[in-house]
Amino acid sequence: MENNVWLGIGAIILDNSYLREGAIVSAGSVFKGDSEKLGIYSGNLAKKVAIRRLKKNMRLNIIRFLDSNNKKEIEMNYR
Repeated sequence: MENNVWLGIGAIILDNSYLREGAIVSAGSVFKGDSEKLGIYSGNLAKKVAIRRLKKNMRLNIIRFLDSNNKKEIEMNYR
């Protein structure tokens, strides 16, 4: 799994799958295979439904917060 991948609640990623940068798997979907960069996937088995379009001048902001369960710092990347 690469950076900036979003997984909806209950999404299942099967073995030997690879999610490229910026991919989204919608809630409740079952993903298997290799995604496209910025691809949006939905369904069981998930299929590509769209490609994300990002604005040209978007910047990477890094947000750090403490995991309430493990008390360790986690880093999240947003664009």
